[in-house]
Amino acid sequence: MPTPRQVAAAAALGRAVRSGTRPGTPGLAERVRLLPAMVKDAAAGRYPALSKGRLALLAVGVAYILSPVDLMPESLMMLFGMTDDVLVASWVVAGLLDASGEYALWKRAVPTTATHVSSERTASTVSASPAALSSR
Repeated sequence: MPTPRQVAAAAALGRAVRSGTRPGTPGLAERVRLLPAMVKDAAAGRYPALSKGRLALLAVGVAYILSPVDLMPESLMMLFGMTDDVLVASWVVAGLLDASGEYALWKRAVPTTATHVSSERTASTVSASPAALSSR
């Protein structure tokens, strides 16, 4: 029988995957593609929604999955030994997918420097056009 932790981890992973299928939300491929940029922006402090603490926890989760050291070794407790790995992996994947989905939406909403500069130039060009000057 699944424990409440296992159910919560599976539910979080399911929500993260399903949220990529809603119209207007970033798809799974876009979320995975944006992971390196999200980590880079979060570590540099440019992306405020993913704190360095949360980023560190996700990194610890990835290190735990990849590490040969285990809280419940598979060699001693076959089924129960894999449970902690599955829980951590579900938590890490769900956390990364949720965060990258939020990052994709944030990236869409925040104008890049080039876009911001070009829109300022357009605005100054429009206000200095002959038609604008003659109406003053």
